[in-house]
Amino acid sequence: MPLTSMIAVGIALSLVPASRAASPYLPGDESWFWHYEGFGTQRSVTVLTPILVHGEEIVRLDHVQTGADPDAWENYWSDDGSRVYLRGFTNWSGVPLTLTYDPPILWVDPPLFAGKTWTASTDVYEDLEGKIPAGFSFLIEFRVTNADLLEVPAGKFPAHRIEYEVLASPRPTTLTGEQIAPGRGTFYPYRWEAAGVGVVRDNLGATAYVDLTSFGSTVSVESISFSDLKGWYRAARPEVTR
Repeated sequence: MPLTSMIAVGIALSLVPASRAASPYLPGDESWFWHYEGFGTQRSVTVLTPILVHGEEIVRLDHVQTGADPDAWENYWSDDGSRVYLRGFTNWSGVPLTLTYDPPILWVDPPLFAGKTWTASTDVYEDLEGKIPAGFSFLIEFRVTNADLLEVPAGKFPAHRIEYEVLASPRPTTLTGEQIAPGRGTFYPYRWEAAGVGVVRDNLGATAYVDLTSFGSTVSVESISFSDLKGWYRAARPEVTR
């Protein structure tokens, strides 16, 4: 693995705020950003000020997408220091649409390895507090299909491809809040996740996707030793499949 990529992973892990025992798949604080590009689409993701819902801290990620598929949404997350849970989203394109999930959807279930599967079921609500039922639910099947060193413009990262299968929402959005065409039937999105970084590739449809072009923090970080970098890399390195 190139040293530059190891440094990137190391910086990602070093910036996790002390107030939250963050999962390596949900790193960063309010100084963090991720930029993506691909197939004529540009996406910027930033961490917003967290909110409390029923006494639990909720991480908010703001997404602004321009180019071929303009869109704007924020989604809501929590973690237990390892596993990552999707709590819902608000899409800001047109009339604002909020959907939340109870129980939260288990989105990343470490340790990840090719062939791993898990299932999540949830009821859907139309408000952050989970008081207004939307009248439908989801059953989602997740599977890890690949583990490899994925090269994107931001570097080369040990990553896992996670796919999920779900009957499309009655609302014209994905589970995480992106707009989609209504009536798509069963939906098969995927993404590549890297420990200490988050999503390094995210699909836009059957063949299109956006790749991570840059990420990090707007604040400075303390120096990181080479031994720390090697340890983080070994911990995040997947079993490579060909």
